[in-house]
Amino acid sequence: MDSLSYTYDVSKLWLGAHYGNLEIHARTDAQSNLVGLWRAVDDQFYCGRMKFSFRNANQLVPAQTTIFRPSNQTTIYNGAGVEVTK
Repeated sequence: MDSLSYTYDVSKLWLGAHYGNLEIHARTDAQSNLVGLWRAVDDQFYCGRMKFSFRNANQLVPAQTTIFRPSNQTTIYNGAGVEVTK
């Protein structure tokens, strides 16, 4: 286990993390989907919600856990005979 990471069950999360610096800011949701990408120089959003879902044999693969780290967020999807890391 990383000392600077923590893991949550996706069903217990409302939001994801926020990542950024003085020039750009990205927001995520509980399932590691992009919720917004904002640029400070022109005060504009360049991307709204970008959501990905996964299916195996036409069956939805559900999100199980999300891992938060200082530099990124990872969600593990598991079910329908497959595991996906996003």
